[in-house]
Amino acid sequence: MYRKLICVVVVLMGFSATASAFGFLGNEVSVGMATPAPNGLSAKFWMSRDTAIDWFSEWDTTNKHVQVHADYLTHDFQQFEMEGATMPMYFGFGLRLRTTETSATQIGIRIPIGVSYLWSTAPIDFFAEVGPRANIIPQTSFAVDLMVGLRYRFIP
Repeated sequence: MYRKLICVVVVLMGFSATASAFGFLGNEVSVGMATPAPNGLSAKFWMSRDTAIDWFSEWDTTNKHVQVHADYLTHDFQQFEMEGATMPMYFGFGLRLRTTETSATQIGIRIPIGVSYLWSTAPIDFFAEVGPRANIIPQTSFAVDLMVGLRYRFIP
């Protein structure tokens, strides 16, 4: 159990170091929740108008597992024209880590595709995402993450 916890902490520390290196603290950050599968905390760190790092963390005390993923996203603001809001479509590439007490730690890749609804009158980000993924370690398997979420936007 301790090895798995250390693995999760190392991933989070790496993400934190990456965030500091890119200077995210001066740009927009969004924090919120996502559900249904997986469900947990979501954060988005904008690096530019079109690119962002999306981070997600889920923990389940009943089934005793922790899941973390981080995705590099590119946004296309030209797909949907909205009045009173911006609705970019996004896609990207990321890494996923899932650890449990009863089975081997899974490491894999994700290819998220989604859409965000950014209100111009309120600092809210509503998003829906489909994330096909391939677990590579300890064995190859495929699945899809489906998420709908809401984040509060901290606009500098």
